Amino acid sequence: AKIAGRYRINDQFAIRSSVGTGFRAPTPGQQGTINVATVLPFGVPIAEGTFPPGGPVAQALGANELEPETAVNYTLGATADFDNGLTITADLYRIEIDDRTRFISARDVNPNADPGTPARENFEALAAAGVPGANTIGQVSWLTNAFDTVTTGFDLVASYPLDWGDAGSTTLSAAINWNDFRAEGNFEEFLDTEDLFDFENTLPNWRGVYTAVHTINQFTIMLRGSYFGEYENSQENGNGGPITGPGLPPTAGIQTFDGVWFFDLEGSWQVNQNVRVTLGGRNIFDEFPDELNTIGRSDQCCGRVYDSGSVVPWQGGYYYGRIAAEF
Repeated sequence: AKIAGRYRINDQFAIRSSVGTGFRAPTPGQQGTINVATVLPFGVPIAEGTFPPGGPVAQALGANELEPETAVNYTLGATADFDNGLTITADLYRIEIDDRTRFISARDVNPNADPGTPARENFEALAAAGVPGANTIGQVSWLTNAFDTVTTGFDLVASYPLDWGDAGSTTLSAAINWNDFRAEGNFEEFLDTEDLFDFENTLPNWRGVYTAVHTINQFTIMLRGSYFGEYENSQENGNGGPITGPGLPPTAGIQTFDGVWFFDLEGSWQVNQNVRVTLGGRNIFDEFPDELNTIGRSDQCCGRVYDSGSVVPWQGGYYYGRIAAEF
């Protein structure tokens, strides 16, 4: 269900708002996929299995069948259209998701662990359930309706055209987003402290895209700057010690990554009605995010240089040429 409204104050300004609900049912892949891979959590290869939440392996360790995620969404915004062509939209939003589907933190399985430890108890539970090859699995994970999340933020989008007469025209645009993401509910049952910290902090709060497109006759040039704000990633320390939250010294395994800019440049020539030639580059200055500087349990070991789980690109520059023909 959704209800939305818009009120035009005058020819230039309007306000808008909406409230809606939604759901997302679990997919067949989430319900039924089995996958066993070799991972290196301590620099030593072990078999990690991902199992269906309704299957015997996950059920033996306490899993439940997946249920749909449900959500309530709220927005409040304003729009402005000025006579000089400047347009601005600003929107606040809040998204509340219940029963979010998430992988649990991997459960260790070890038949040689000390009696009474979680790893030994997990092995005994699998063996008691008659799971074949239980002694060959080092870790077990599955998807579950783990906890609730609340996302709040705002979007600001602006566009402004410039007319240079015989020198062509330019369109300037900017899209800015601020986002805050938090887990709520009984997440301690499903996420260890490291995974919870990363779940809430590895996405930058700030994101911005600023674009200028200039057109003159058959030529178009585009310059775009993309900004990713500061973010953090946690690791257990070298001795497997716990992470308890932000503000700890680097030896506790929390690294802060600085914000970074990436620039794209593209030029196009419309040769004739049918043929267009383009040259360009993404991340033309070959920028990279900060390198990892701590040695931790899994994310930052075994030769990994960049935090590959981040949304910030870490592949460096990309340059291309393209010819398009339409008939």
